[in-house]
Amino acid sequence: AELYDFDPATGRVSNQLLLIPNSNSGCYGASFSSDNNKLYISRVLLGGIYQYDLSSNSGSSIVASETKISNAPMSGLKLAPDGKIYYKSGVRASYALILGAINFPNLQGSASTPNDTALKFDTRDTILIDGERKPIARSMDLGFPNVVSKIIRQNISTVTDTLICAENVLLQSPLEDAQYLWDDGSANADQSVVSSGTYWVQSTNYCYDRKDTFQVEIGERLNPLILVKGFDLSAGGAGQYERYQWLLNGEVIPGATDSSYYVRENGDYRVVVWGSKGCSDTSDIYRVSNVNINDITFLSKMVGIYPNPVKNQLFVQAPVPVCIRIWSVDGKVIKEVKQSVVIALDGIPAGMYKLDITDQQGQTIKVEKLIKMP
Repeated sequence: AELYDFDPATGRVSNQLLLIPNSNSGCYGASFSSDNNKLYISRVLLGGIYQYDLSSNSGSSIVASETKISNAPMSGLKLAPDGKIYYKSGVRASYALILGAINFPNLQGSASTPNDTALKFDTRDTILIDGERKPIARSMDLGFPNVVSKIIRQNISTVTDTLICAENVLLQSPLEDAQYLWDDGSANADQSVVSSGTYWVQSTNYCYDRKDTFQVEIGERLNPLILVKGFDLSAGGAGQYERYQWLLNGEVIPGATDSSYYVRENGDYRVVVWGSKGCSDTSDIYRVSNVNINDITFLSKMVGIYPNPVKNQLFVQAPVPVCIRIWSVDGKVIKEVKQSVVIALDGIPAGMYKLDITDQQGQTIKVEKLIKMP
């Protein structure tokens, strides 16, 4: 007889404890008490029913707690719904069968109160086995028939909300190897739906009765298109979608989150849009190959200054070298800078100025009003 720890989550047994080292003694029946603190074992050759106290969780203490509580011969042991453990008694009488009972199996030693003549049956008493009535005396020749306890089916209830943006959705039961019943009467493990609504499936196997309900809402069909006007790209009108993100060659363009985008270089452009329900869609590629950084019209869109108004430093953003001139209102050049991205304005009085930006050949790219703060 060996005792193990059992993990019901994984089904693994561990920490073997040899309760009865003498293999010649033989063991036949075993049963735990209802509180799982006592173990009863029926021996063969030496005879008798022995109790072991498991409450200490100590292997040596469990072995040392061995107590013989009955001289009954080898017999199966069964814990009954009334909390008693029954066994076949060795008492002989005019009855065909006498069963003993451990009346209080949760108690220690003799306090468990074994009774070798608890139940008496004659040859006319029968038991139902596999749908057939059989005499109890023959059915319990060595105690009790093996019984596989029926697992109580569990009802599982889980809630998970997931937005799936698609024109059709495949619903699938999470329970495998089961019988399925869908709301439309079909019996497949999955179901494809193309319209919004509430769907359910009942899945049943030996262990579980499970019912899953699906709230399906088919998202908007966004289908964004890129509209082209010169170097301006747009994804419909402003406000048509909730959000926008422009891509160049598959990479996100930082800050390009408006409904339109002015092209600054050649490449493959796409736009990702989001609808009001949270769904997104990506446009087809629009390829740009005619950007010329020497084109004045193009450069006027590309070149900028910031901040404006400004206090001490003015920054210039341009794809090519440019010249900056700052003019006073009476037409005098206050400051001129070439090929610089930072312009120091120390010493320039507060006021309004004109700023012009030219390329290296002197062509005017842009003229702006500049406000110098104190």
